[in-house]
Amino acid sequence: MPASNPGLSISDAAVKRIRFMLEGIRRRFGNEAIPAIMWVDARMNDGAVDLQPTIGFYDNVDEIKDDIVTINGLRVVIAVPDKDRLQFHGKTLHWDGNQFLVE
Repeated sequence: MPASNPGLSISDAAVKRIRFMLEGIRRRFGNEAIPAIMWVDARMNDGAVDLQPTIGFYDNVDEIKDDIVTINGLRVVIAVPDKDRLQFHGKTLHWDGNQFLVE
């Protein structure tokens, strides 16, 4: 069964940044990847925010094909535990020029 979008939107700026990152992976490794939206616990990095979004990448689509969703024309995986998916509901992933934010 395909994964469902947890109610997250992705801004045009975030899509553009993720596509730029994907192009870097294509150039460097010569293969396609699927972006993974995940949380980083900023306390591990002495940050002030408890959780902040980051983008990782899966290079083996077969392993995650049932988890892929399309948001704003971008195929992604929401790579968080099911209990954390509600944190995305009704929010938008943004790129502010320095970091990804969920608001």
